[in-house]
Amino acid sequence: MTLRQYLDRAAERINKGSITQAIEDYNRALELDPSSADVYFRRGIAFEISRERERAMADFSAAIARRPQFVEAYFHRANLNSSFKEYPAAMADLNKIIEIDGRNQTAYFERGRLKQVQGNLAEAEKDLEQGIQINPDSDAGRTARELLRALKGEVSVDELLAKYDLALQYHPEAAADLYFARGEFEFVNGRLDGAITDFTRVIEIDGRNSMAYINRGAARQARGLLNEALTDFNRALEINPDGGYAYAGRGLVYLELGNEAAAQAEFDQALKIDIGIKGSLTERIAKLKQRLAANKK
Repeated sequence: MTLRQYLDRAAERINKGSITQAIEDYNRALELDPSSADVYFRRGIAFEISRERERAMADFSAAIARRPQFVEAYFHRANLNSSFKEYPAAMADLNKIIEIDGRNQTAYFERGRLKQVQGNLAEAEKDLEQGIQINPDSDAGRTARELLRALKGEVSVDELLAKYDLALQYHPEAAADLYFARGEFEFVNGRLDGAITDFTRVIEIDGRNSMAYINRGAARQARGLLNEALTDFNRALEINPDGGYAYAGRGLVYLELGNEAAAQAEFDQALKIDIGIKGSLTERIAKLKQRLAANKK
């Protein structure tokens, strides 16, 4: 078979849900042309669909190495990093996209969203405003305007949640992503029960989404449901044993339960996996200790 025939058959197999067979076709295609950025990119998407994150990341990186201006590969790698809260790496890819294409509206909006999640609201507003200027009448532009209004306090939490309801109605194919995003928004705004419900919906759609378990665990811990939170962090680590955030979350639960030795072991493991979370983890530990001390008074 020719390279084109392997690619066409792989695409057909993906459409039918035969991901493993599609990956085999991409493997054969790479044997014919190991320099093809496009084949690495396509196989990366197949790995992404099958929730093989590390292999997907490796393929997107291989595609970028062979085609340094490969915007879509940067996007997919950024989305994977973002979904696992690897924000610096995701930001680096979005910065590169904007460097390649300064009018890429989606890159500005996604970078703004990540800045918002990390609490950098002023910089998030700048990215959203710049993205809106590129095409204010696009669907993405209108959505960004609503998010910008929320950041500026011009729209209530309930109004923005209603926007998610509308999006779920018109885009059911994106339900997992929408529930996840809404869950994060609810968590940040103290709507813990809503966040738990939405992360549960993500898990019902994709039972191997470790970040949904981690986020639900964090919401349950904040809600005082410590045993349930511990179950979620344990499940996240079963799915992804290299999840620094899951170890951090489990450590916070142990700390709240009074087991400081076990908590420290979890924190050490979290930082061994991902030193990048040291700042946020240190802050969360300090806040929890303050709350526990206040409760003793």
